[in-house]
Amino acid sequence: MAIFFNEFTRYKGKSESGQVFTPDHIANLMYRITETTYKDTVLDACCGSGTFLVRAMCNMIHEVQRNGIDVEDRIKQIKSERLYGIEFDKEVFALICANMLVHKDGKTNIDHNDSRTLEAAQWIKSKKITRVLMNPPYESKYGCLDIVSNVLNNVQDGCIAAFILPDNKLVIGKSYVKRWFNKHTLQKIIKLPDVFGGMAGVSTSIFIFKVGEPQQD
Repeated sequence: MAIFFNEFTRYKGKSESGQVFTPDHIANLMYRITETTYKDTVLDACCGSGTFLVRAMCNMIHEVQRNGIDVEDRIKQIKSERLYGIEFDKEVFALICANMLVHKDGKTNIDHNDSRTLEAAQWIKSKKITRVLMNPPYESKYGCLDIVSNVLNNVQDGCIAAFILPDNKLVIGKSYVKRWFNKHTLQKIIKLPDVFGGMAGVSTSIFIFKVGEPQQD
């Protein structure tokens, strides 16, 4: 069922809200390069069909199973306390609820909300997020940079936040970026090949920030 669901969302392509669904192997790459573990609390504030959250859940469960200590309790904790998502589009919100259900998690901690709002900011702040894995919609009309700002400014200090963004987004949004660098550090930019099969319409990279440490120089 999980394999079928992933194939279905891959062929579904771009949603009406400008989202391009992330391939599972890219979600797994971002999990690894951010050094995320079962001890982290993960947020995807534009969670779409839930690829990042499902991949994080599966990896975390494998980690505790390998560890072999208090496995059942830790798996319950992963599903109830370690995975948080926000999705604005009603149809896509239903999609992620179905996806989490297929992966035996129901719709734990998935909020139907707009990630640009004060309400969403307060919700994010209350969760004590330590890792962000996200692929927000790229178009300005969907508030890409506003979403990134709201996430960076409301996760806890020390959080590692990874976003897939168009290569030129930080150049275009220079005024946003100056404000980000007053509070946060851009640690890495990792260039991606065309992982979206041309659906994104732009070349993309993974931008990795450390929250709460101003950019030096």
